[in-house]
Amino acid sequence: MNVKMRFFWPFLLLVIFILPACTSMNVPQIIKATDLGRLNEINQLLGQGVDVDTATPEGVTPLFIATARGFEKITKRLIESGANVNAVIQVTFDYEGETVYQGCSSLLAAAANRRTNIAKMLISHGADVNAADINGSTPMMAAAAQGDKEMVKILIENGADLNAGTVTAYEYAGEPVFKGATALMGALAMKQNANAALLIENGADVNARLENGSNALMISASYGDSRMVKFLLSKGADTEASLKEDFMVKGKPAYEGGTALMAAADIGDAESVVALIVGGADVNAVTKNGATALMAATAKGHLAVAKVLVASGADVNARTTEAFTIGKDPVPKGTAVMNGAAYNGHYKIVQLLIDNGAKVNSKDDDVAIDALFLAAEKGHIKVVKILIDNGADVWSETKMGTAHGVALHFGHPYVAQCINDARKKTKVDQEEE
Repeated sequence: MNVKMRFFWPFLLLVIFILPACTSMNVPQIIKATDLGRLNEINQLLGQGVDVDTATPEGVTPLFIATARGFEKITKRLIESGANVNAVIQVTFDYEGETVYQGCSSLLAAAANRRTNIAKMLISHGADVNAADINGSTPMMAAAAQGDKEMVKILIENGADLNAGTVTAYEYAGEPVFKGATALMGALAMKQNANAALLIENGADVNARLENGSNALMISASYGDSRMVKFLLSKGADTEASLKEDFMVKGKPAYEGGTALMAAADIGDAESVVALIVGGADVNAVTKNGATALMAATAKGHLAVAKVLVASGADVNARTTEAFTIGKDPVPKGTAVMNGAAYNGHYKIVQLLIDNGAKVNSKDDDVAIDALFLAAEKGHIKVVKILIDNGADVWSETKMGTAHGVALHFGHPYVAQCINDARKKTKVDQEEE
């Protein structure tokens, strides 16, 4: 049997627009010239009456190219010639594995590519700072995720909506981008804390949530960013928010009911765990499967976190309430906190749990496996000895055999001998009685 208690958490993907090189023979000459940065040729073409807003069938204009490429002189020339600063891509298209989405504006392209001076030009000539593409991505989202604090400031000063969220769920580079993502979430996901702080100080909602329930606090907690976790809590972040549904990120599951505390516990961030508990997080909150923060910490071997959770009242005898799988690994219904620690050989945590009242003989509801069986399967002799010393049933039968049998089956004779010795002692004790 292969039981692993693992919990995974979502992260936010922001699309960074990559402008395709214009090499097609069918592309208008003014667009080719812009793509190659040829200002003199652009001047000649404009002088000949070529439309400054000439576009490809997808809606790519010279101004769009110039802003994305960072050609400031060309951008200035095109704007002075009357280029539409609010023209947008008309048809979503792919280029070399990247996607440029319908509705993408020159300002969004400038923000995504950190073209601050160009963004100033566009805004001063009437560019809509809140123009969003078909997915709801805005210049602010791109700027916040890019770490461009100056761009963020400029957009704020010009009325950018700090709480706009993406309006669709979609995939980028094979990974999900979740509906409801905000600029703050993007900044946190990309670890741009200065931008995140700036957004919050100017009114960004710290409790905005993705459609799946994830929020800024969960993102920071899942990255082990205790400083930001504390900052978000000081700004009123909700410790009780939980995921609304199951979903996958990079092939890994996140489960309905998951919380920021679970995320912090899962990665072993004791400082964030303490801060979240002080902030009101429920140490015994459960996912829809019955998994808890203590299960996550103990299975991963995070002793410091486990100590904090136990001291704060976490249930050392909590059990999963539904069977589920993590990848190919089954987690039976009724799996106890102890089981994950025993299976993974975390003997100090096993002792901690026992010292605080954990039942050593708790069996799951599906195959009747206990901590001793799991430790024996993996050959964790220290765990086996601790369990036996604390009353583990060395004769216990499961649907998959005994702890003694599984130790022999997986090639752990020293563990089998330890269990056999305990059995002999048990017989002697019974005879003496």
